[in-house]
Amino acid sequence: MACDLHDEVGASLSNITLLIGLVSREMPLGQEGRAQEFLGRIGEEANRIHGFISDMLTVMDASCRKLGQLAALVNRHGYELLQEKGIGFSLTLPQALKETRIPASRRRHLYLIIKEALHNIMKHSGAGKVNVQFRADSCRLYCIIQDDGLGFDASGTHRGTGIGSMKRRAAAVKGRFEIVSSPGKGCTLQFSLPLKPWWHPAWLLRRNLEAVDMPVPQAEKTQKPQKQWEAQVH
Repeated sequence: MACDLHDEVGASLSNITLLIGLVSREMPLGQEGRAQEFLGRIGEEANRIHGFISDMLTVMDASCRKLGQLAALVNRHGYELLQEKGIGFSLTLPQALKETRIPASRRRHLYLIIKEALHNIMKHSGAGKVNVQFRADSCRLYCIIQDDGLGFDASGTHRGTGIGSMKRRAAAVKGRFEIVSSPGKGCTLQFSLPLKPWWHPAWLLRRNLEAVDMPVPQAEKTQKPQKQWEAQVH
């Protein structure tokens, strides 16, 4: 969490310092219009810092330890972020998963991966619809984020989209991260994290079934991201 605060808050404070210097330079030159523009950007950066710290405190608090509570925070953020761009947002969470408890460190990374993905969609995708969906089997929780936007070549190198950051967060909680996308066909991002420790009997049972080539129950199979947009389910 200290690294997150350093990255997010430090960058915003540096921007604010730079913008204050620009305001100080423009005011004596009579450039009130430019100065007002910079002041507006200072306000935006300050609001961003406030929102980030507020979200982090909420995510880490005991009142957000259940998936249903975390999903409510994601739903609010997604709606507020995307509505200004005219992008439809929906979130799908099965009733049976709402009481699932997630440790604080894991839900922080889960929330920040989703938040990063939604910001990328807002800025780069050209999408009209976005859906965040949660699923689970006996061992893992899955979060699937789909959009119907422009898509991109997922096998290529992309800078400035935060994909590297999301992969690092997934690795930090022993999770898995996968992107399925191609130009003109939207994008599907899937992140999964373990719900139980490695020594839990559920993992042993799963490994035994795979070792003898027995079919794992349908609900417990890793569901690959789907390339096409599915109908929204509320």
